[in-house]
Amino acid sequence: RVLFRSTLRDEPNPAMRIEARIADLGREIVRGRAEDANDRLLELVEEHPGIAPGWYQLGNAQMLLRQHEAAERSYAMARSLAPADPRIMLMLGNALQAQGRIDEAIDAFRTTVALAVEARDDGLAASGSFNLGNALVRAGRREEAVTEFRRALRFDPEHPKAGEALKVLGASGTAR
Repeated sequence: RVLFRSTLRDEPNPAMRIEARIADLGREIVRGRAEDANDRLLELVEEHPGIAPGWYQLGNAQMLLRQHEAAERSYAMARSLAPADPRIMLMLGNALQAQGRIDEAIDAFRTTVALAVEARDDGLAASGSFNLGNALVRAGRREEAVTEFRRALRFDPEHPKAGEALKVLGASGTAR
């Protein structure tokens, strides 16, 4: 019996091992090694297709490699597995916007903000509002964009890009 307990303690949880590999690959992407991480993540999601962070990190690698359509598919798969994660929706919006699909990106960023508010994550809510503002600018909807940049500042008063965007648009930085 003691041997059995010792063996269990010595054997890492396979799911934890996979999550650790995904986290390591995410760090590789940040370090600029997206191509290698992409290849290894493709293998990982093929072997373990039900793990949302694997698809999310694959999408991140694909975004850096400018494979926006592939990233969209990866983020959509991650979203199907973790529909309440605002990070996934934020990146899906980025992938859509990178493809010029602005109306769909706007919808994705609106959903990001709603999910982030629900999760009480002001940082992601600010990012979602900021990205929504940028998409609205691209759609020629300046007044709505100003509202979103101000909302980003309400979520994060230190958000430097939202304040800068308001200056560029000639609007005040107050969070009205």
